[in-house]
Amino acid sequence: MMSQIDDDGVWREDAACRGVDPNLFWANDTAPAKAVCSECLVRKQCLDYALALGPSRRAGGVWGGKDEREIRRMRRRTLEERRSNAG
Repeated sequence: MMSQIDDDGVWREDAACRGVDPNLFWANDTAPAKAVCSECLVRKQCLDYALALGPSRRAGGVWGGKDEREIRRMRRRTLEERRSNAG
């Protein structure tokens, strides 16, 4: 997980979602958005970007094939791992 956002956004040019209706990624049914992500070559960069936003700057929607709840869970797990490694 990136500690800060140092993203130049170049990866977005190769995103499978380019040209797809953005509302698809904020719909209640996340399966269609996740299907687009599953074919994406830059899925990891997209997810890293969403994780780097942090809870104060919520990404919302589907990023890198993960929905908002899954991203929150990943952030929480990372913070817990950092705390246990620090102490």
